[in-house]
Amino acid sequence: MADPNINLSDTIVTFVADCDLAHQFVNGGINDVVLTENGPIPTFANVIDKNRQAIAVALNVQQSISGWQWNFAPQLIWTVKHNLNTTVFVESLFDSGGNKLYANVKIIDDTEFVVEFTEAQAGFVNVMFYVNP
Repeated sequence: MADPNINLSDTIVTFVADCDLAHQFVNGGINDVVLTENGPIPTFANVIDKNRQAIAVALNVQQSISGWQWNFAPQLIWTVKHNLNTTVFVESLFDSGGNKLYANVKIIDDTEFVVEFTEAQAGFVNVMFYVNP
């Protein structure tokens, strides 16, 4: 329910001012700061420029992706030994028919993890590893 003490004209003025601030944030330069009622905030370009090194590192990690697949006969625990010295990965589990599975994944160390099921499962796991070059 609308507040009866706020008229439409005031609401539109506030909306236009907020849109202008958003425009300044998105389109401002690398040294610009936008003044808001909660204080100054750096523009998007400013944030990107100040964090350029961290972003470059993150992009470099994303470029170093390795994908693998392991197949398993029916068992309660699937053990994946990858020897890639990383614990940063995304796994997708499937039964032998290709249907998505959900299970507990436990990292043992930077070369191994296990998948724990409540009942024996046959299938495969696809893993995308993110490794430092």
